[in-house]
Amino acid sequence: MTPAGQELARLAQEHLRALQNFQRSVKPAARQWSLGAGDSLLQWLVIPALGTIRRPALAERFVITNLRTDDIAAHVQDQRLDFGLLRSNAVPDKHAVQEICAIRYGIYVPRRLHQGRVSVKNTLLGYPHAAVAGDGQLTQHLEKMGTQLGGVFRAELLCDSLGQCLAAVRTGAYAAVLPAHAVEPALAAECVVVDDDLEKLNRTISLIWNRRTLDVLGTPAERIRNVLRDALRDEAAQRGIGIRRDKPA
Repeated sequence: MTPAGQELARLAQEHLRALQNFQRSVKPAARQWSLGAGDSLLQWLVIPALGTIRRPALAERFVITNLRTDDIAAHVQDQRLDFGLLRSNAVPDKHAVQEICAIRYGIYVPRRLHQGRVSVKNTLLGYPHAAVAGDGQLTQHLEKMGTQLGGVFRAELLCDSLGQCLAAVRTGAYAAVLPAHAVEPALAAECVVVDDDLEKLNRTISLIWNRRTLDVLGTPAERIRNVLRDALRDEAAQRGIGIRRDKPA
């Protein structure tokens, strides 16, 4: 599509959204909001947060979509998504953003598999790992760490989701680098966990949106943005990964 075509498509989308918003104001109906995030964030943060804000009298409907980082940013930009959740260092400058939580990672090695020293080098390079295929930044960091430690990091099991990586660790046959909030205490107790010297893997997660979306949809969109943001932050705080620093919206 040419730049002129892209601009025309954007204007048409905004026009149709504005008409839809007007129609709902005249004939009230359940409003629908869309949010895109990675599978792990949807399971361990978004869905629990949405559960806390659901009310019978709240005429809101949410559609959540599992997407990769680049797709989330692109879909928010062209308004196929109202909101997105992704790591803060991947948010384009043109998006509005507010920080939600800080994800901390650890290396989880099943005790039945572990032997030798409890160190980053041994746990990262000395065991078969499961990892999410296509998680570019995390994989790059792990590969770089492997090189710095004098070896090569290469996952033996590539998965579609974090849940699959967790299932692999439960088998006792695979280790994995996992966000701490996603690992239930019972599983963590069955593993040797190394989280020292992994600061470069940690990520801040932000809620993002297109400023034009709020301009077109007005007060209802601003209200649901605030409700969603607060619910996500509350859920993150309960899981020990909360953060309260804001960037200008």
